[in-house]
Amino acid sequence: MRCSEGQGATILARYVELYREGGTIEINEQSDGWALHFRDRSRGSVQESEFSAGLDVNVITRLLRRPFRPVRLQFAHDCGSRKATLERLYGCPLENGECDGVVVAIKDINATVVEADMRLLSILKSHADGLLRRPPSMRSSIVQDVEGAVLDQLPSKTLTAAAIADKLGLSKSSLRRKMAAQGVAFGDIDDRVRAGLAERYLDEGQKVKHVAYLCGYKSSSAFNAARRRWRSTKGHLQEGDD
Repeated sequence: MRCSEGQGATILARYVELYREGGTIEINEQSDGWALHFRDRSRGSVQESEFSAGLDVNVITRLLRRPFRPVRLQFAHDCGSRKATLERLYGCPLENGECDGVVVAIKDINATVVEADMRLLSILKSHADGLLRRPPSMRSSIVQDVEGAVLDQLPSKTLTAAAIADKLGLSKSSLRRKMAAQGVAFGDIDDRVRAGLAERYLDEGQKVKHVAYLCGYKSSSAFNAARRRWRSTKGHLQEGDD
């Protein structure tokens, strides 16, 4: 089912907001597209602002799975003599405004995401909502990094602290120290992510043996043992039949 342009702009804004880990995006319809304005994004230097704009373009390109050029980019600062160079780099006109922003063409707002998976979307949306409810200072914490790495590894790869540390470019001891500083352990994060995924899959009516595989367990019995452990500590997830 297709969504309206406004819904499409809202979904795109949420995707960029989560990916950029900071600020709230204000959406405004304009004559030639939809503007995403970063009203309260914390910017540092002019260079950081311009780098972030390039990252925003890259995020939308990755989502569309094809080359993307904004209708125009807006900066709160004056680009001065660098304006022509930046316009060639970004492939679109630049203008000054009250805040940074990007205007996305209607055709891009209406574009179909080629690799869309609605079942996976519902799971990731729940996870994303949880991340966005956290204060900005917590969004880039080691907890979020580990959660993301665990999600990325499921269902078929080995989920160990060493494997996750390697994925994050850390030694196992460094990862342990960083998590300890946040008052968490790898096993707690691993359990929370898998329990959340399992609950959603089961609510959708998936068979236990399928959910076991998707959550990285070799058998239904191993999965049900994990669920009993989760239930004893968190009081959720009802055990089901194979």
